Amino acid sequence: MVNRQFTLFLLLILCFFTSCKQQLNNEETALNNKEKYTRTTADYLAMLLSIDTLSIEEKKKVVQQEKDQFTAVANKEENPFYHYISGLEAYQNKAFDEAQQHFTAMQTTAQQAEVTHLKELYILYSALNSNAIADAALMEELLLKTSEAEKANSSITFRFYDALAQAYFKNRNPAKALEYATLHFENHPLNKSVVVQQRYYEISLLLAITSGNEDKIDHLRDEFKRLLAQTQDPLATARYYDLETFYYNIKKDYPQALASSQESFNQLKKLDALTVASFNNLATSFIKNNLVDSALTYYKEGLHWADTRNKGQEKGIIYSGLSNTYKIKGDYKNALIALDSCYKVETANQEKIKADFIAELQTKYETEKKDSEITLLKTNNDLNQKVIKQQWRMFTAFGLLIVFAFLYMQIRYRQRLLKERNQRLETENKKMQVEQRALQLQLNPHFIYNSIANLQGLIVNDQKRQANEYLLAFSTLMRNILEHNRCEFITLKEELTTISNYVKLQQMRYANKFEYTVNCHDILIDNIEIPPMLLQPFVENAIEHGFAHIDYAGKLSMEITQENQHIHICITDNGKGLNTPNQKSQTKKSLSQTITQERLDLHYNTTQKRAYFEVVNKADTTQQTGVVVHIYLPILID
Repeated sequence: MVNRQFTLFLLLILCFFTSCKQQLNNEETALNNKEKYTRTTADYLAMLLSIDTLSIEEKKKVVQQEKDQFTAVANKEENPFYHYISGLEAYQNKAFDEAQQHFTAMQTTAQQAEVTHLKELYILYSALNSNAIADAALMEELLLKTSEAEKANSSITFRFYDALAQAYFKNRNPAKALEYATLHFENHPLNKSVVVQQRYYEISLLLAITSGNEDKIDHLRDEFKRLLAQTQDPLATARYYDLETFYYNIKKDYPQALASSQESFNQLKKLDALTVASFNNLATSFIKNNLVDSALTYYKEGLHWADTRNKGQEKGIIYSGLSNTYKIKGDYKNALIALDSCYKVETANQEKIKADFIAELQTKYETEKKDSEITLLKTNNDLNQKVIKQQWRMFTAFGLLIVFAFLYMQIRYRQRLLKERNQRLETENKKMQVEQRALQLQLNPHFIYNSIANLQGLIVNDQKRQANEYLLAFSTLMRNILEHNRCEFITLKEELTTISNYVKLQQMRYANKFEYTVNCHDILIDNIEIPPMLLQPFVENAIEHGFAHIDYAGKLSMEITQENQHIHICITDNGKGLNTPNQKSQTKKSLSQTITQERLDLHYNTTQKRAYFEVVNKADTTQQTGVVVHIYLPILID
């Protein structure tokens, strides 16, 4: 047996040498891969600034190129900028929950303060775009992180101003949004760029119109048009006319609003950049100018355009406008048909939103599960590398020692098994002895004799009802004792029932010389278990010795309470106490208490659960007579 184990152990050592060599080769390969691509924090901050001047499509290309650079990088999960680039990609695709997970996964150090600010910024951006409004908690976090960036003089503080501007705009506070948009532009390192300026004046014009700030509108319009003349950006020009339409509609100058809406529509049509909203906006302008037939024409063109470009899910707004237009013309049949089509489109859209939401939750779950598995694998891999290195250094010096230690452990293991077996046998033997002695003391034989004599006396005196009650209580007590002797534990309720029958017999024997009360304090005695006949010796001592030869009414009470994880059973009597010259009586009580403690040790204290009792003579601490017994048992639930 030992030779076979030794041979297997040597084979394991050989496998260990081979795996160590392979591990070192893997580490060298990973190190070479890691050296292929290294970028600094300054590089990524420069990229963050540079893409501010690019279009949306150009930004996506840059982010994709940066992510491709990580393909061959070992341990890329440890690089915070891998998660940053992955988060940017998800953010651009409007997968804000996924983006937030990537930004949260960025691991930074105290020396990477700018990276920490970048991480916090984009976590806030993701949270901001995931909700229709910025709630109080998010606003508080935004203001706090902006203040921290300002105090640290961070180079990306201007981006926190942009986030605050977006948050206030979502919360319909255009005045505060304009304030932070201005701070964003003034602190932007590239605020001399025509593209950055154009975007600033476009956003500022929208916020000024929304807030009704007439003092700024004309100036902002002039600046926006001046920059458009420099950039010749047709999309920006279309957006300018959209803002003009919005402005003239607020001023209720509907002819000018229609002219601006037509200019925006024509610009987008040249660029093949029309949307369903473009047709709806122009048709709405025609309606406001009472040109209902023209509005119908563009609504219908919008439906045809949406069908040819597979934009059916966006047709709801067209059908809604079409229904209102038919109602204006008094064509209620077509208005109802259009409204029904609008309802079907919106219903389909809601179902798609629900399906997308479920799919997003599933993706999020899978992503979190994958991240957890990767983290666990990485942790295990790091631990294994450390263990392998340590074993590699120590193996040569301690090889023989391990072999001898292996044999020594086998011997000790066998010895421990034998020792545990002996301990179990000794414990079982002791348990049998204690239980045998406990059975001998469960009931005083004199009590049984006296009970039968009392029963006989009741029968002789023709006290049939009392004899029947006595016999019923006595038989129930005997049956409970016999049944419980076969159990290692019984419920506290069963134990109290047995004690109640025992006390009832004693009360009938002593002609109600004492009264007995129990208070369980709402404790679930049906579920708590204790050893059988544990309380009877203490109750017997109180009756037989405490109430013997007293010339006043005896009182025996039992209080059951819960203290932490223990049940506290307090048995109190007002008998004559422990000061008695009867040596035989004292010896019997001492013996029963010794056996009771042995039973507690056997059932509880071998499993590191503390169980004990204490007997207090009232006369030692007060002017009263009697005895108080405190029993503390761990709670065992059935």
